[in-house]
Amino acid sequence: MRRKVYTAAVGRLTDANGAIAIAASALFVQVPIEHFMKFGNKEQIDIAIADRASGGPSWRTGGHEVEVNP
Repeated sequence: MRRKVYTAAVGRLTDANGAIAIAASALFVQVPIEHFMKFGNKEQIDIAIADRASGGPSWRTGGHEVEVNP
């Protein structure tokens, strides 16, 4: 299993050879949920799981400390 994904993109004006308007890069690290179940804060994990089951924390304006992504 690959754990790391590095991605980069460049956005250009007008066409593929246009001036660069924006450049971005990101590193994503996949961590199995078992890691958080073993080493995480149980209370925060339970809140995140409940939020995910109910459609996510979108109703909470400030979010919370832990989120579970699909």
